[in-house]
Amino acid sequence: MPDLRDGLTNVDILNAIRSDARLEYQERIPEATKANIQETMSEIMHEDTTRNAFMNALVNRIGSTIIRDMVWKNPLAVFKQGMLNFGDTIEEVHLDMVKPTLYDANRDYLEKDIFGQKRVKSYSAFHKINRREKYEITINEAELRRAFLSDTGLSQFVSSMMSVMSTSDNWDEFLEMCSLFRTYEEKFGFYHMQIPDLNVFEAAKEKTDAAIKALQVAANKMTYPTRAYNSQGVPSFAKPQDLVIIATPEFQANVNVTSLAAAFHQENTSLPSHVITVPNESLQLDGVSAILTTKDFLLIKDVLLENRSIENPAGLYSNYFLHHWSILSVSSFVPAIAFGTKEAGRITVPEVKNAEIQGIKVAKNDGTHNVTPKPGELRALSIDWKTPLAEGIHPAIDWDISGQKSQKTQVWNNGTLVIGEDEVKGTEITVTVTVDNPAANGQKPLSFSTTVTVS
Repeated sequence: MPDLRDGLTNVDILNAIRSDARLEYQERIPEATKANIQETMSEIMHEDTTRNAFMNALVNRIGSTIIRDMVWKNPLAVFKQGMLNFGDTIEEVHLDMVKPTLYDANRDYLEKDIFGQKRVKSYSAFHKINRREKYEITINEAELRRAFLSDTGLSQFVSSMMSVMSTSDNWDEFLEMCSLFRTYEEKFGFYHMQIPDLNVFEAAKEKTDAAIKALQVAANKMTYPTRAYNSQGVPSFAKPQDLVIIATPEFQANVNVTSLAAAFHQENTSLPSHVITVPNESLQLDGVSAILTTKDFLLIKDVLLENRSIENPAGLYSNYFLHHWSILSVSSFVPAIAFGTKEAGRITVPEVKNAEIQGIKVAKNDGTHNVTPKPGELRALSIDWKTPLAEGIHPAIDWDISGQKSQKTQVWNNGTLVIGEDEVKGTEITVTVTVDNPAANGQKPLSFSTTVTVS
């Protein structure tokens, strides 16, 4: 298909279609000129085969090219993630942090330490097709014939017909994507950061400065793994280049692009791609003037996007259908912060406490308490907390033993005590657990010991 621009004449369109058509069409339809355009049009409309080929090319190929700058475009389309070619479901998987263990150069690491399985806790969410819509236009042959009467009639005709269908599709997609922000707030709840009300026509400089500072702090914090800014409370972070700001027109007007660029350490020329303006009446989030998140917050994939047509010989017209099927969903694992007049919080970081150990539990495989194992038996070791670690804290834990007589008596990193078959009865084994606690106030590693006697 030749390169097409605005102001196409009928001759340009006819020859563009002809050059891209099958040989049968090219043999039947001559190259168009201003002198023979009426004869060319009559030849096209005379035969069903050539007429259908012309109409399909006019709508599906020429039309999509002509209207590229005339159609209202969805500003949230930057969240779209391409086409889902197979299936009707997206599985979103998020992996938790891995718990560390302390390395001991004096320990003999056995088979279980090397080849044992350490499964990572995972979280899954499934997103299915939830948009199946179609748009229909009718092209009448009599209207099409009249389009040949002016030099640019075909271009104007197809633009007026196709732009309405495409704009309608983009607008509906935009509204449905906007509704996802409201759905997230109602179902999960954004983490809110309180800033002055910037959904006003003009805000004082001290208020805009406070908003910029809040955005900058949040953006920097979001680049580190945290459980605070997503509704599932899983550790997640955002790459600086993936951050996106959804802002109301009032917010963007009050907080200019230069200030935003400075807040995110970006050149002015690169920032607009990261700031999307959405009217608050479309978001429908009371008191919210901006949302900071990543490009992965919305999960948008097209499943079907194509045109179909059918001719009505009785009515002398053709109907064209634009089918658009999509998955439109939102991730509950991705960090997102809403800035507005609501009080800060909603999802909070667990308070870090100084923990304290009061004992070590020694139990059989069935969970019953027993501190006097026999040679050849196993015991499960666990920490008895007096003051537990804060929720979400995953410290390195190391188990160690001393006093054993048998080389087969070992303790594994998962807290399993193995009594060797040749262990001497009456041997007192000292079991020590060390917890490298990342708690507040620079607390040193916790340690506790107990004695296990072989019966």
